[in-house]
Amino acid sequence: MRRVRLLFVLLLLSSPGMLYSNIFKGSIVDEKGNPVAYATIFIHELSTGVSANEYGEFIITLDNGVYTCEVSSLGYKRVRFTVEIWSHTVTRRVVLEEEV
Repeated sequence: MRRVRLLFVLLLLSSPGMLYSNIFKGSIVDEKGNPVAYATIFIHELSTGVSANEYGEFIITLDNGVYTCEVSSLGYKRVRFTVEIWSHTVTRRVVLEEEV
């Protein structure tokens, strides 16, 4: 039993980032409230991003911090904003304006 506890403690200590990971999720819609399928959410500080699903929903795991996000999709103006991640889940609704 001691070995199991020791192994568990070592596992937790070896990956501290897992203890502080949070969920940033949300939806991307147009001005009429319709989902923008497959829009891209880029996190500048990490040089990475995710794509929304067919319903305009996205989810990404982030450590505590402040991040600059940029959302884009073909036919829409880019939206750039800052998000602060200090709790377990942060939800954001992003509205994209059509490009004329």
